[in-house]
Amino acid sequence: MRLVPLLLAVLLLTAGTAALPAAAAPAPSCATGDPALLTGQLRSGGLVRRYEVHLPARRDPARPLPVLLAFHGRGEPPARLRGYTGFDAADAVVLYPEGRPTAGPQPTLAWEGTRDHPVDGVDVAFVRDLLAEVGRRVCTDPRRTVATGSSQGGGFTHTLACAAPGLLAAIAPVAGAFYRPEAGGVRECRSGPLRVVEIHGDADPVIAYTGTERSRPIPEWLAEWTARDGCGRPVDRPLPPDVTERRWAPCSRGGEVLHYLVRGGNHGWPGAPAPAVVGPGIRTTTISATAVILTFTGIPRSPA
Repeated sequence: MRLVPLLLAVLLLTAGTAALPAAAAPAPSCATGDPALLTGQLRSGGLVRRYEVHLPARRDPARPLPVLLAFHGRGEPPARLRGYTGFDAADAVVLYPEGRPTAGPQPTLAWEGTRDHPVDGVDVAFVRDLLAEVGRRVCTDPRRTVATGSSQGGGFTHTLACAAPGLLAAIAPVAGAFYRPEAGGVRECRSGPLRVVEIHGDADPVIAYTGTERSRPIPEWLAEWTARDGCGRPVDRPLPPDVTERRWAPCSRGGEVLHYLVRGGNHGWPGAPAPAVVGPGIRTTTISATAVILTFTGIPRSPA
């Protein structure tokens, strides 16, 4: 019998329980605006961009909350990501922004730093504008802004971290699409040390673990972050039957890199009731990507 509940309990006790170090952003400033005025759309860069927002039901309006940015995959409605991740249970302001329409006869939603939208600063500016708008309405702590996402949304967390140093305290991509510079991806990363957790299946049929002519190999991507964070040698910890946790430690100046390799894993969100993207491979329940991310970033669950 698979002891999934026991394994998850052990994971939550060990997967980066240290307090989230503050990003180089302004100190908390409690807003006086009306949260009800968060209408779910914002004009930025000449476009009207939509987003969904969730506030904890039992929050103290005077207590600064962390902000969790959750970016959907290519062509995926934000509501779908919201449904299978369960991030609404977090004691945080959770934002689900909508990507930019692609060109062509059948447009869909995508993010900057990809084949659809090469790096151009438009989506980065939108995120800055969105955080500023929310900060005018809700009491937030800008030093505890975390970005996560699935597939292209996961890849955008990397683009955002590289283009906006100090904006984020951590990134947590799942099945992240990290495109090569010649395929629209990041050419220069200006980020300093950062806390990073990445989750990926080595049988991912959409974003190959070993890379393609367009996407970067996950081990190569991780090696760059461990070098950027000044980390030591990795230590592996098996989580039977199909996951390996790899942690690099120690790292410098508050950085940390943690990786969960799902052996035979598909292009999905581990622990979700259904895969984020349909495709062959294992849909693991050995870990919950949502639980890993909340624990790693120090964001608790909201009081019931």
